[in-house]
Amino acid sequence: MTTAPRPSALPATLFRLPVLTFPALSHDGRRVAYYANVQERFEIFVLDLPSGRSRAVTHGNAPQSPSTALLWTHAGDSLIYGDDRRGNERHTLYRLRLEEGRSEPLTQGDFRHQAVSLTSDDRFLSVLSNRAGGTQLFRLDLHDLSWQQLTHDDAPVSGGLWSPDGRRLAFARSSRQQPRRSDVWIMNADGSGARAVLSVRADSAEHPVAWHPQGNGLLVNSNAFAAPRAGLLDLDTLEVHWLGDDQSALEENGVGFSPDGLRVLTVRSFEAASVPVWWDRSRGSAAPLDLPTGVVSDVQVRSGQVSFLHSSSTSRPTLWTAEAHKAPRVALEPEYGGVDPSRFVPEQVVRYRSFDGQEVPALLYVPRDRQPHERLPAIVRVHGGPTAHFPRAFHLETQLLVSRGYVVLMPNVRGSTGYGRAWREANLKDWGGGDLEDVVAGAEYLKSLPFVDPERLGVYGRSYGGYLSYLVSVKRPEVFKVAVPVVGMSDLEQLQRDNERLAPSLAHYFRSMMGHPEQDAELWRDRSAVHFAHRLKARMLILHGRNDPRCPENQATAFVERLRAAGKVEGEDFELHLFDQGHATLEEGAQLHAFGLVEDFLARRL
Repeated sequence: MTTAPRPSALPATLFRLPVLTFPALSHDGRRVAYYANVQERFEIFVLDLPSGRSRAVTHGNAPQSPSTALLWTHAGDSLIYGDDRRGNERHTLYRLRLEEGRSEPLTQGDFRHQAVSLTSDDRFLSVLSNRAGGTQLFRLDLHDLSWQQLTHDDAPVSGGLWSPDGRRLAFARSSRQQPRRSDVWIMNADGSGARAVLSVRADSAEHPVAWHPQGNGLLVNSNAFAAPRAGLLDLDTLEVHWLGDDQSALEENGVGFSPDGLRVLTVRSFEAASVPVWWDRSRGSAAPLDLPTGVVSDVQVRSGQVSFLHSSSTSRPTLWTAEAHKAPRVALEPEYGGVDPSRFVPEQVVRYRSFDGQEVPALLYVPRDRQPHERLPAIVRVHGGPTAHFPRAFHLETQLLVSRGYVVLMPNVRGSTGYGRAWREANLKDWGGGDLEDVVAGAEYLKSLPFVDPERLGVYGRSYGGYLSYLVSVKRPEVFKVAVPVVGMSDLEQLQRDNERLAPSLAHYFRSMMGHPEQDAELWRDRSAVHFAHRLKARMLILHGRNDPRCPENQATAFVERLRAAGKVEGEDFELHLFDQGHATLEEGAQLHAFGLVEDFLARRL
């Protein structure tokens, strides 16, 4: 059956609307730098908050698919950013001098570089890089571009926050023997005197977030509790004052301090929504900012000013700011290209029961214009990660699909963040197990809805969602009529071998989730779709990037070779499209082309 066009279909050209991403608040709190793809290419802009005027500060020299944050110098005269080649995530760092609009390369070589923070005199930049093997912490002298390696661990490190006086660094150190663990450490500016200052549990991860303005403490985050919490670590006593209740389902992730250090800003998350919260240390009170229900991201605080992006299911990302003790205000409105936002469909927050009685939280989107007694095709969208979730944010692909007559279910299957530690850890050493059954239960839930055609169900996901799209199609081949894995994984053993070589930090993450490649080899093989490709019954559309360092191209091509060996016919049983992109792209042309392929495939096959 071919899905007929609907008069209410939103235009796919919404992909061409400007996207505002990676906003960065200057140290004086008066300006916000950001990327935006105005006039079909990304440039870097700076918004002056007092006047409300924004101007482009690059002219053709900005990344065309931004994937790293912008970092302000303390002097406010420059921005540090990274640019890779077609999504390969091996970033060259640049310094953009704002007055001249000129970009100067700071790094050389085909390595991963992530700028973390600058000393207050703007001389030293802390950088996470694999230039010496695994991801380690380096100090880059911006005067002569000389490097000093500060850590020499056998496991990835993270962080690298300079103290206010520039004499110390705070970072997180992980363990190859205990890959789920990371502890907070501090060291001197030259890498000497490193000492551990916080470890809550042997299986928990703690990270530094910000230095106290006086340099005598740290704001830290930990996942050791029922839900993630922020805490204030006193570096003299090593005692921690944790914010919130250790049994609460509310997640509190730290952001930063007020200038006097008496208030702490966090992001509170609950049931896939989030909001910034000011904690008053003297009063012990918490005050969420007054915002519409939705999701915040890129939250920063500088000199008492707060900036963040906010979106909801029916509103595109909007830049907000909030001065101390004042109501938040919109600083930069998104564009809608003539589309009335009232045409977007709000989500329904639902729960459904899985195979073991557990309730799976999900977002459900239903076309507004369905006719009485009409039975619609439905899609289960699966998120990436798996330590991530579908937030109550704006999802353009979902809105486009719903406007074309598809019911869309977006479950936060076990292993998702946002619902407490127990749910987040429910898929440890069980990828493709209980979480796969949650996807199947999502299909059963859709079948129970009177407006869904039970014979026309599809599964669609990218990254880890692509992994489950592959695997559910061959482990439970009777469930879905079509499957669309995008930059997914089909062979966990090969993925680990490639990650050890191309992305050691991801290999470390993978071990923390699925155990040892040799000791758990049987499990890894059982949870790899490539070994069961011959069972495929659904029609499958495979999309993958040739430059993907996270899930290399061979994850798609190896699966296709197994399909061919099983007698499956390309163009009939499956379709494969490879792109000159990486794991993710913000290039509007690439996004529009990929959605066009998905739209056409679903119309023909579902």
